[in-house]
Amino acid sequence: MLALVVLNVLAYALPAQPLPLMPMLLDIISLALLGPSLETALGRTRMLALSVAGTALGVALGAALGEGSTAALAFAGAGATAAVLIAYLAKFPRARVLSLVLIPFLVTIVEVPAALLLGAWTAAQLYLGLAG
Repeated sequence: MLALVVLNVLAYALPAQPLPLMPMLLDIISLALLGPSLETALGRTRMLALSVAGTALGVALGAALGEGSTAALAFAGAGATAAVLIAYLAKFPRARVLSLVLIPFLVTIVEVPAALLLGAWTAAQLYLGLAG
């Protein structure tokens, strides 16, 4: 799991023009929250295969959209994270995740359905992708 987080950081940090920080942080937080329990359930080998498949699909999508090599790396990181999040939701459909909620003058921790976290991650990725 740690290797996946490190590879995600490298995918965002290594290009000649480093990619925006926010998508990387969203990916790392999502992987840190859900990855360990999924890795325990699937085992390291299946988790690695899932991550590689997600990365390959992300790169293929980036290439199909005609994005440059820098954006293809972002698609690779997002693809791996999306694969992990979708697999988590499939494996634990009723799971609830402790999440930190930051509202001006209020910081609290709440339990939210994992599906809500996946939806929020997807919305954030779309927003950041369209805004960039």
